[in-house]
Amino acid sequence: MGMWHSVLLKALGDAFAAQGCEVSFVVADPVAARHYLARSPRVFTAPSYRPTREEAERFSARHFGDIMGAAGWHDPNVLAALVNSWDAVIDAVKPDQVVADHAPALRLACRDRVPVVGVGLAFTLPPPHLTHLPALVESAPETHLEHELALNGSLVLEHRGYAPLNRLAQVFESALNAPTCLPELDPYRQWRFDRCIGPVEAVGVPSEVPEDAPWIAYLSADVPETEQVLTQLAWRRPGLAFVRDLSADARQRLVDAGVHLVEHPMPLADALVQAAFIVHHGGAGTMHQAVAVGRPQLLLPRHLEQAYNASVVSRMQAGTVVASAGAAHVETALEQALGAGMRDAAQKWASVASAQIDPGAGARLVSQALAL
Repeated sequence: MGMWHSVLLKALGDAFAAQGCEVSFVVADPVAARHYLARSPRVFTAPSYRPTREEAERFSARHFGDIMGAAGWHDPNVLAALVNSWDAVIDAVKPDQVVADHAPALRLACRDRVPVVGVGLAFTLPPPHLTHLPALVESAPETHLEHELALNGSLVLEHRGYAPLNRLAQVFESALNAPTCLPELDPYRQWRFDRCIGPVEAVGVPSEVPEDAPWIAYLSADVPETEQVLTQLAWRRPGLAFVRDLSADARQRLVDAGVHLVEHPMPLADALVQAAFIVHHGGAGTMHQAVAVGRPQLLLPRHLEQAYNASVVSRMQAGTVVASAGAAHVETALEQALGAGMRDAAQKWASVASAQIDPGAGARLVSQALAL
């Protein structure tokens, strides 16, 4: 579970609580989310499926359905078990309403039982009227056939006495769907009827890049290139980094290379004001902050959503994907990040985003949800 999802749910949970609601959080990894949800008394673990090693090795993602397949939709028996587990959560919490972020199996459990409000990345909220989910990376083969996934969902629904799905995207039918991201990050923008309401988490405001500013990084140690890229950057320019799941040996190597490591996630809105650029994997939360402040981005995407986000940043000329951890590639990326062209493009995007970002969007979303 990415930290942005915890930030999103916490922001919406606070807004619901301010309206007198009792809020329960059901998250994939309560340990990873503890930094943000530590004060929440009702935190449950979400049902999830862990692919086998063989499934993981042959997995590739071409469209969102491939991700659904890897999360259990590939097998009707696995999907039924997940839905039954969600039934148990619903029975325990007894919600009047479910706010779902990236939880297709939960939507099956809620069907004709509990009203659903869909939030989160536009990437995870395909428009329900789509006949087919569009390919987001043309070069990748699909792992799962979309019609087979829809059939598996239909088998589960029919067993529960409900009408089958006519198409896979139909599972995203909701009382309200509100993508909580910048509209530029919506891969379904040309087909969407619902409007992206923008980020509901607090973000910074546009600011000029200080002279001789350091870089900052927000990365994960499970990506092989992370250590090498940070080392290459530190040899050329000072910077500080938060790296998730970093081993003691890797930590020492980075410190010896001159990387200043921080123990906890940085308040990005504040850190970016003092930074020349940011290095990250392409997650929406970090990207929202970088775009809002107006900083170039060096990207090391790990999966389909991040690869799509990175392609948007590259198209906006406000960042670039680091092609490899080799010295020449890092040197090229560094020169681009410090150059006037990328800096000016990032500043221009920040100006556009500042007009799109509504600080009251979260409160309005909650009001709309409660009105249902």
